[in-house]
Amino acid sequence: MGRIHLDLREIHSIGKHTREWIVDPVSCPILKRFGITLAGISETGKDFSFVRHRPAMRQVLVSLEGEGMVWTAAGWQKCAGGKAYVTSEDIAHAYRATARWKVCWVVWAGSRSAERHEPLLRDVDPRPLAAALEGLRLEMSSRQEPEVLQHWVGLVDRYALRVGRHGAASLLWPLWEEVRRTVGERWTLLRLAERAGLEPEQLRRICHRETGCSPVRQVTVLRMQEAVSFLGMGYTVEATAQAVGYENCFAFSTAFRRVMGEPPSRVAARLRR
Repeated sequence: MGRIHLDLREIHSIGKHTREWIVDPVSCPILKRFGITLAGISETGKDFSFVRHRPAMRQVLVSLEGEGMVWTAAGWQKCAGGKAYVTSEDIAHAYRATARWKVCWVVWAGSRSAERHEPLLRDVDPRPLAAALEGLRLEMSSRQEPEVLQHWVGLVDRYALRVGRHGAASLLWPLWEEVRRTVGERWTLLRLAERAGLEPEQLRRICHRETGCSPVRQVTVLRMQEAVSFLGMGYTVEATAQAVGYENCFAFSTAFRRVMGEPPSRVAARLRR
């Protein structure tokens, strides 16, 4: 593409009807370690519009809800929920809302050594990046512990880079959605494989490729993520343990701390303040 083949001036318009949460290296210095200059979540109005002819940055923008339009080599294309717009340094790009549009995004400082490419529109699973940004927002609005912030920023960076490099939706989406809906049930490797329509070894290979861990470990991670929601709704630690499939509260607390980095009682206290 090289340039936008339209009579468009450089535009940076957030619009008066857009609400945004933005984090930068001033408010969160840990972003600098990952080369991130800005990240955020935007709920836009129709006047949200950006045109950059020679951007000195790379960006991943993931559509969560609603719909916007993005500029690619094929012209303007719709960018609805489950789509990502991936841009690089020095190559023109443009995007705009057509109605209400909720997006999350990450911007890195440009690097002359980074691979340049035309803007890309990809199918993605938007949930990991959105969840990591929501986690970072929660920590930024509460205790702002450096060690916890480091974990959240690392997840934001990793998930955004995954979108930029691969983009493809997870093959195991339906399975993990079913696990979330029935998180309190007993999920064994054999049952997971049966529900996914795969042999256990196939499931293990795909799960390791997509998540970096085993299927049973992934179930534990999902249980702990759901446990945070229960704690936020006012469940006791004991009730939360039962809700996510643990009969033994001590075993639940041990697993929660291993996955989330802190005990459930501390998370519960922070969420209820």
